[in-house]
Amino acid sequence: MAIAAGLDPAFTTATTGSGVTTAGFSPVANSLIVAVASTDSGTGTITVVFSDSVGLSWTEILPEQTGTGGGTVSAAWAYTTPSQSGMTVTTTWTGTGTSGGKGVKVTTFTGAHSTVPIGASSRGTSGTNNLTVSYTNTVDGSLGMAAGTEFNALGLPTSTDTEQAYHLSGAVDGISVYKAATTSGTGGTVNLNLDAGSTGTAMWSYFVFELLPAAAAAVSDPPRRRPQMGALIQL
Repeated sequence: MAIAAGLDPAFTTATTGSGVTTAGFSPVANSLIVAVASTDSGTGTITVVFSDSVGLSWTEILPEQTGTGGGTVSAAWAYTTPSQSGMTVTTTWTGTGTSGGKGVKVTTFTGAHSTVPIGASSRGTSGTNNLTVSYTNTVDGSLGMAAGTEFNALGLPTSTDTEQAYHLSGAVDGISVYKAATTSGTGGTVNLNLDAGSTGTAMWSYFVFELLPAAAAAVSDPPRRRPQMGALIQL
């Protein structure tokens, strides 16, 4: 069974407070849920906790990435074996400047690996307005995904890939994208596009990562991430 996107609702945004919660969504059985979190922030230590209304275990894909002048992005995954009805996901931020604009969204996938769904991954920052981020795919049939926060809030971001984005004027912008098709073979470069609004100099912080199919051969243990069980555990 190939990886296939299921639900891809819009970002839920907030302009005050430390947290934001998605609208209710109902993933089918055996779904990988990828949550993308984006926030206005300073440049100090910025952290986020992922939790949900049904008690799934969340694992951050990479440590949070903050832009050179501010703005932070993160992403995490959880897997649900039973179907869920009307569940929500909440992200709660701590750190300088995180009580301003922020957004969170989920995308669900079927056909993904249930215990080791992330292959190649990287994070970084860039001032390029129309940015290409990339990785080398490790598994045949994997799917590329990326997330970004644009601190200069130049306007609603877009992408040549499948996208959902938000713009909070004078605050922050964010985007979540994935490829329309899975990879064929291994060792190829997978490019994803993050295009800031307008034409000015952007301030991106971004993640790019590979989603692995359920049929993937044995994968070596990835670098240890920070697991999260609801909002109770953060190592």
